[in-house]
Amino acid sequence: MATTYTTPISFHPGTYLREWLEENNMTSKELALRLSGKPEKTISNILTGKSSITPELAEALSFVTGIPGRMWNSLQAKYNSYIVAQGNSEALAAQWDNWGTLFPYKDMVRRGWIDDLRSNDKGEMVRQLLSFLGISHSSAFDRIYGELLPQFRMTKGANHDPYSTAVWLRQGQLLAQRLTLRGTFDINRVPDFLPRLKEALISEDQSQGKLEELTSEMGIAFVILPYLPKASISGVAMWIGETPTIILSGKGKRHDAFVFDFFHELGHILMHKGRSQKARIFIDDEMQEPVEAQEETEANDFASELLVSSEQVAQCPLTIDGIQALAHEQHVHPCVVLDRLVREKRITWKLYYSKYKALNAQTILPA
Repeated sequence: MATTYTTPISFHPGTYLREWLEENNMTSKELALRLSGKPEKTISNILTGKSSITPELAEALSFVTGIPGRMWNSLQAKYNSYIVAQGNSEALAAQWDNWGTLFPYKDMVRRGWIDDLRSNDKGEMVRQLLSFLGISHSSAFDRIYGELLPQFRMTKGANHDPYSTAVWLRQGQLLAQRLTLRGTFDINRVPDFLPRLKEALISEDQSQGKLEELTSEMGIAFVILPYLPKASISGVAMWIGETPTIILSGKGKRHDAFVFDFFHELGHILMHKGRSQKARIFIDDEMQEPVEAQEETEANDFASELLVSSEQVAQCPLTIDGIQALAHEQHVHPCVVLDRLVREKRITWKLYYSKYKALNAQTILPA
């Protein structure tokens, strides 16, 4: 359920003090006398909202009014917060035109990530975006999301919008943090789970949550989050605190790509936690710094060899029956073998979509 962001109206405590005086037929002059001779002007300024009630005065008022000092302090604190929020409203609104409009606000509303505040002022929408992203000002966006910690797999040739990417990632993080995992991650236990993970991905129907159950048992937070337009992300691996996290978008819905992306991200989890803490993005199929290209290659190799080894791909007969037989032997869907044949350049994408079309499959994602 999305959260509604509104700034509550708060009144100066002098308003309540004025009402108390009226109810008790007391003048401000008499109140000043009862407060050990406080200047009447001080009381007058409080009653008109020009001065604040200090903690010392709140304690003194508790004796005169019978209202605990903590209540007067609370009223003053709420009013102070309200004034700060009101003072920020114009500054927040100014951030909308130059910053807020860059985000896919309508898509976020449509998916229920945030409430629709377009009928409110711009400042409330900016406040909502800041809260969603977990930052206090738009200037912090580049520092936090300009160099993202996780490693992305992005669709080759697709447009990449950093603002759509950031909110997709943030929503994935929020969903992952809400998960209650059944196990605690132990890298030494992972090999025992690999055959079961492959078995769970033989079926293209991922709506039953078998993969989520296994990853939860492993202590890995796993989220399937459909991609946003202009955020052409296939998957991401990261650590949220001490919890390894994998988020997949299922973009394109090709089952072989979904399976490969999952094990690619798992490879990052297993091999690359100890890299530099400086946040970086790893984009597929584009020129990167050598260390980044190496880590992507390592994750690719991990997924490839785990699913169907290069030796097995080299020996696979290029027939429907031959591909199906190897898939059965390796406990993978035939489309996974087909994908490996393409990656090893034994067949072309043209043949993938024509001669071997019957072996293709689309992942059925959770609703």
